[in-house]
Amino acid sequence: MAEAQLVLSQPLCFILSKFGKAGSKSIKSVVLDYYKPEEITDTKVRLLDDINQLKTNKKIPYVSRRRDGDNKTKHLVNWMIFSCYSTF
Repeated sequence: MAEAQLVLSQPLCFILSKFGKAGSKSIKSVVLDYYKPEEITDTKVRLLDDINQLKTNKKIPYVSRRRDGDNKTKHLVNWMIFSCYSTF
């Protein structure tokens, strides 16, 4: 029996629910307006942890856990949306 921990992320659930139904610009706008930067940062960390726990033969590219500077939150949302579009 596999042990798995299910952790939900509201920003990621929203992005995935709108995937294919709305454009990336409108999704990004809503996420940036509605969610706090801390929630978006926590979502990225959670997503990276989940990806690292996958048992896959595919090479997973390195993604920095830190991002400093202006527009940090905007870049995180762009990364999450791009990850969704490139995965599906």
